[in-house]
Amino acid sequence: MEEKLNKTLAPLTSLEVLMLLDCNLQNLPTVTRHYHNLTYLDVGWNLIKSWPTEFFERNIKLTELNAAHNLIQTVTSKMLPEVFMTRLKKISLNDNPLVCKCELVWLIQWIHKEPSKFWDYPDGYRCLNITERICLNNTGAFISVTTVTCFFICVILIASVINKYIWHIKYHIYMWRYRPKQLLDIAEKHFAHDAFVAYCVQDGDWVLQDLLPIVEEGEHIKLCIHERDFLGGQLVIDNILQHMENSRKVLVVLSNDFARSKWCQFEMSLAQKLVIDTSIESIVVVLLEDIEAVNMSKPLNALLKTTTYIKWQDNDNKDIFWQMLKTSLKRQYEL
Repeated sequence: MEEKLNKTLAPLTSLEVLMLLDCNLQNLPTVTRHYHNLTYLDVGWNLIKSWPTEFFERNIKLTELNAAHNLIQTVTSKMLPEVFMTRLKKISLNDNPLVCKCELVWLIQWIHKEPSKFWDYPDGYRCLNITERICLNNTGAFISVTTVTCFFICVILIASVINKYIWHIKYHIYMWRYRPKQLLDIAEKHFAHDAFVAYCVQDGDWVLQDLLPIVEEGEHIKLCIHERDFLGGQLVIDNILQHMENSRKVLVVLSNDFARSKWCQFEMSLAQKLVIDTSIESIVVVLLEDIEAVNMSKPLNALLKTTTYIKWQDNDNKDIFWQMLKTSLKRQYEL
């Protein structure tokens, strides 16, 4: 019955000590705001949830406050002004159901700074592990900055991956969306050669002595060999482009010497572009030897990862190798 309590206490203006333990109070008696001589206030074991800001502004002599065992969930800095905090010698807020939110950081800092002022510290006090750093990491601004930063990092990573594997991506998109229809269009075209052979000078003996007799003479698959078919008086680049565009496929004869040759790298890159542009049917890769890491370029690595190559084996498996190569060089619409 707070109204009757306030009426009863009102005449006691000189009161210095007031103890209202276990009285089922839901609020601090408003009359206590006018007790200028009050030095000790005990309202423990009640049902108090909060009190108005600057409630103790006129209690200039109050040095001890016991609000333990109530229902207080939060304490703001306006509920305990700095002047009042400085004047207090003892305060008890233990065993209240404090909600561990960032609004309590200031109180937790005060408790850690002056633990001797708090009765029963640290027993009964919650949220003692809350810090400014923890709260900063959970603010909307921090979350927003972190989200934006992560977004840009992801964009940069994705852009880097795309830049590194751009040829792979283009190749697979092309193979999925456009290749089937465009192969039918290529089948209707007339090509001067079935395959343009891209190889380095060091592998010329293999091309002339092994490849030509079996593939061209034996299967009537017309190959374009630069030593034999390039026209004199023209630039090398013009010869390569003209004959490659007039060939249905490009046969790349890979070796470490090929990988080190700039002209061979140019031919390989041009062949990859022509496949994307659907100017030629496909690239057939023959691997004469394993390519050393020091000779492995990005376009070459992309070619080996996106194209099923045929590996040359100088042993009894030659028949299998030649059969696979012949099948690969034949026109697809004839298979």
